[in-house]
Amino acid sequence: MAPTQDIDVILERPDTNTSDDNDGRGSGDAGLHWQLRVVRWGLVRCWAKDPKIGSRLINARMETLAEKLAFRRAFAKRRVVIPARGYYEWQPEEVDGKVRKQPYYIHPADASTLSLAGLYELW
Repeated sequence: MAPTQDIDVILERPDTNTSDDNDGRGSGDAGLHWQLRVVRWGLVRCWAKDPKIGSRLINARMETLAEKLAFRRAFAKRRVVIPARGYYEWQPEEVDGKVRKQPYYIHPADASTLSLAGLYELW
């Protein structure tokens, strides 16, 4: 998977047939249902005029996503599970006096599927 590609996710959505008294979540899992959807990787805020902005918002850091304006509302209400075989972490390495980023593929040794956390917006 790469930014701006279409990917499969499992997302939670408020059940529109359930009355709720706060944010659409109801109590516990009441009022929620799960959907398998194809979405584009890259967060496009609801007010954006062009979906191309999504290529800039591709990676939310757990340490700051509750405070960052770009992710705060999605973090509070719109979450997804992303099935993946693995992911890349980029580490700077010095080669011949130049610093380059080297990708390292992180994956389960038994080739099972990972469940990654994600956020979504409606555009």
